[in-house]
Amino acid sequence: MVYDWLASDELVQFSEVFDYSAIGVNFIFNSGAAYTIRWFNGNRIECLTSEVFNPPRTGPDSFKVDRSVRWHEVLGATVVDQYHSYIETGSGEMAPWCTRLVFDNGHSIVVFLGDVDSEGRPIASADSLLVTSDEDAARGYELHSGQNAWPEA
Repeated sequence: MVYDWLASDELVQFSEVFDYSAIGVNFIFNSGAAYTIRWFNGNRIECLTSEVFNPPRTGPDSFKVDRSVRWHEVLGATVVDQYHSYIETGSGEMAPWCTRLVFDNGHSIVVFLGDVDSEGRPIASADSLLVTSDEDAARGYELHSGQNAWPEA
């Protein structure tokens, strides 16, 4: 996995259970393709968007995390499902704010709009992404709408 962030960011912020990415998360597969999840801001809607790139689009402001202890459980595994959570925007449209990739070995990775406070707790933010594999932590983060960050079928 590769995290993208703005050149002005000093470091990718890591908390105990959440990783931070200012721009996007690239899941690079054995095939060489990358599934990229980014935050999007356009037409007064802030949400998640995703694209497949082959070859992967990474640059000088990317941070490779495939050696991280956090992700060792999904390295080499295959994505078998994906679930999304949606939130109503100010214009009444439904927009994705959270996605969970489910792997064939039973593990999941969640990517959602958010940030971490000074104590490492997730807080609402539409301008960055949080990533976790911790189900309890993801379920513990709730938006004002009552949705948590662990989408299900």
